[in-house]
Amino acid sequence: MLIVCPQCATSYQVEPSAVGSTGRSVRCLRCLTVWFAANTAPLSDIAAAQAGLWYVFYVPLGTIAFLFYVVTTLAAENRVPFDILEAESELIAGFRVEYSGMKFALIQLGEYAHMIGTSVLGALLFLGAWAGPGPTWLGPIWLLLKAMFLFLLVTWIRWSFVRIRVDQILAISWKLLLPASLLLLMATALVVALGGR
Repeated sequence: MLIVCPQCATSYQVEPSAVGSTGRSVRCLRCLTVWFAANTAPLSDIAAAQAGLWYVFYVPLGTIAFLFYVVTTLAAENRVPFDILEAESELIAGFRVEYSGMKFALIQLGEYAHMIGTSVLGALLFLGAWAGPGPTWLGPIWLLLKAMFLFLLVTWIRWSFVRIRVDQILAISWKLLLPASLLLLMATALVVALGGR
């Protein structure tokens, strides 16, 4: 995909898989941060480790990791403001024009299913999974409520912001999010190595 910057006429050769992979790799670094903090990898153990305090409330590391997770969720799912490949604001572009009826519905269903899955993962990693007040049989309801909160948060962000240019997205992804994610991962490893949480 050849992209030309409208301000300086610089052209970029960008593979479509490379644009989405930045969001996925940074989101994977967010998962590693939680794994380091929990000192375990299975999701059930991560949920059990959050019994006292959810990881989103570990200031500043957990809060920053959660914010990065939300931003990279938007980027990996090609949601506004990161919808490079098929922008809804374009008049004629992408699958929104090419497909209609059942094919379009299945594509949209796949996108929303991916967003729901990412929201459930975020609830498991950062929001205490199924922990909540009340008896233990309310655990699945708490997990669904937390996942719905993340789903609505991502949808709200999508409706609130405008689409940004490709060079801005690449600058955010490669110059800000990736180095900051690596620093956050190293800071989390240092805190865990020093015995704190």
